Amino acid sequence: MIILDSTLREGEQTKGVSFSIEQKIAFAKLIDDFGVEMLEVGHPNVSPQIHEAVKAIAKEDLNAEVVAHVRAVKSDIDNALACDVDRIVIFLPTSDVHLEKKLGKNRQQVLDMITQAVEYTRDHGVNVRYTPEDATRTDIGFLVEVARQATECGADRVSIADTVGIATPALMENIVRTVSDSVNVELDVHCHNDLGLALANALAGINAGATCVHTTVNGLGERCGIVDLAPLVMSTKVHGYSTSGYKLDMLPEIYEFIESATNIPIGYNSPVIGRNAFAHKSGVHTDGVLKSPDTYEPYNPKIIGREREIVIDRYTGRLAVKKRLESLGYSISNETLMSIVNEVKIFSDANGGVSDDSLVQITGQILTQERS
Repeated sequence: MIILDSTLREGEQTKGVSFSIEQKIAFAKLIDDFGVEMLEVGHPNVSPQIHEAVKAIAKEDLNAEVVAHVRAVKSDIDNALACDVDRIVIFLPTSDVHLEKKLGKNRQQVLDMITQAVEYTRDHGVNVRYTPEDATRTDIGFLVEVARQATECGADRVSIADTVGIATPALMENIVRTVSDSVNVELDVHCHNDLGLALANALAGINAGATCVHTTVNGLGERCGIVDLAPLVMSTKVHGYSTSGYKLDMLPEIYEFIESATNIPIGYNSPVIGRNAFAHKSGVHTDGVLKSPDTYEPYNPKIIGREREIVIDRYTGRLAVKKRLESLGYSISNETLMSIVNEVKIFSDANGGVSDDSLVQITGQILTQERS
């Protein structure tokens, strides 16, 4: 599996997000250092500034393949060619709803447009990916036909786009497997998250034969966004895919950069990168994780440069309080520990939590009472 990061293209389509050229170049270098294999940097035809940014990133000599995104229109392709990118993505809808209600074209006309756009781009010596927009609502027979046509014209990748996020893992797996069995071409999956199924659909696509997943940092993108980078890469790692090419400990830095650039906060409960991702609270959970972390953690947080957090409040068990007190320099008996735990629960009921300062104060009061 390889990763195409589309934070600078799909991600900038998020409401309220607009990166400066300087931010785009800085992010491109950062995500390239992380190790993504492809970097989709924008649609050069959208605005002069985006054209300038795409061109500037293409000059940065990155390890990742720099990708521009265009319609199946000659002027768009020419604009992308002028940016000197490594790959051009040509997107054109294939579902009947798009053909009838948006394009006003029939299937043969769409096939002709694909042929002309892909051949024109390949004639200029640039790698081509063709994206059948709204692929998951496209008649499967026609989807196979357009994938075959694009491949015969020179595209070496085809992206299965779940444009409105309506796929289920079963549907995505069936579509990818059908196209993979029918056409000799590398397949991407581009999964939107409208129903919260983007990551599951992407993994289903990979399981069925796709070799590339499109991601954004913090799951940015149109409407509800697409597959979030961190959960995707850690899911694949946990389930046996190689992630040796990625510097996983860079994930917090990457997410902090995008959080700052977009003013869109990372959710506390966001998988992998959220503030609460490694916070343990229940007494049963903290007891287990302090004895052996794999009891309640799917992987070691140090892999991504994070630390686990043991929350001290009314749910807290004895072992958690003991370990926290030891870290604060206390060595106490089991009898004293039980008194402290009882006071922690009472204090937390009244105050909603227990800080280290409050724990020290409670412990001091218990020790003073025992001495008197």
